[in-house]
Amino acid sequence: MPEPEKVVYLLGAGATNAEKMFACSDEKFNFADEGLTNADVSRRVLEQMWRKKGKTSQLISKYGLDKKCLERPPEVGKEVDIEFLISLIESNKAEESQNDAKLLRKYFRTDISSKLKFRGEKITPCLYQALLEWQKFIKNEKVLGYLTLNYDSLFETALIDMGYKIDYGLSIENLSQDTDDEKLLLKLHGSFDWFLNAETNKIRIEINGEKEKEPLWIPPGLIKEYADYPYNLLFGKAREILIECDILRVIGCSLSSNDIGLISLIFGTQKMKLGGYSIEIIDSDTIYRERLQKRLGFMINFEELFYRAPRYKELGLDSTDNPFRDWLVFNSKIMGTELKKTKYLKKLES
Repeated sequence: MPEPEKVVYLLGAGATNAEKMFACSDEKFNFADEGLTNADVSRRVLEQMWRKKGKTSQLISKYGLDKKCLERPPEVGKEVDIEFLISLIESNKAEESQNDAKLLRKYFRTDISSKLKFRGEKITPCLYQALLEWQKFIKNEKVLGYLTLNYDSLFETALIDMGYKIDYGLSIENLSQDTDDEKLLLKLHGSFDWFLNAETNKIRIEINGEKEKEPLWIPPGLIKEYADYPYNLLFGKAREILIECDILRVIGCSLSSNDIGLISLIFGTQKMKLGGYSIEIIDSDTIYRERLQKRLGFMINFEELFYRAPRYKELGLDSTDNPFRDWLVFNSKIMGTELKKTKYLKKLES
């Protein structure tokens, strides 16, 4: 019997966005107002600041932005990118510019936190549980770990719900270190609920941490500092499992130019490994063609998008605006009678 293929998952903002879309699927939402992608968050942050009186609204116009920049849909090539804007403002090096960038980051964090809810309650993940459930039936694969750029804890909620303990790849002060039935989760950009205990100099998870306290996260911007603890340790562990893996599955992450450190990590490890590893993209055709193949295809080798697989067409599946859900449905169809034994996978078609 052949050895199982070793798999690593990379989860981006699109994965969290897919969870919200699925949770809200019975409602009519304008996802420019509710979505969690960078474009959605960026536009909302600037709109909120524009509506404020005094210095907050003046901050927007001070940097040459006006109401036309916030029109929806945006003019082609003029999409708002809050990370890029923050980086440009910070590059001025003046104290006023640093304070402006800090305010933008505050609005960014507040916006994401507020949109991780549905009808006033925190989103209950389902797609993540379905993924973890599907993995239990796949005997020819072994998951080495999960990488995520997300600051939220939706995936942790899913892991705990499925009975797993979490290995964050570093010591967490208030988390028991138990090696039984653990899943490795490397939060490369930190988390909204990570805080550094000044007395012990260790990370502590506080689900409802004080809003005034600064979490341990790499804020949005083009220049992301990975040299300091804990990010240097997390990136080192990410490198180790990527070199070992056979497949990297990327869910809802467009590998934008804002993540040059991550792109460099993938480029280096794919070329370093003898024979490389395959990269499977779970995203829309537009993201695959325009933001991945067209921009990075000459440096990084991507597998064909699952939507184009002959089996996908044979099964007569309809694609929706939720690629994560579509990919899970596709894989559940291939399971045959085993699908009846599942809890979460069966929910997806409804």
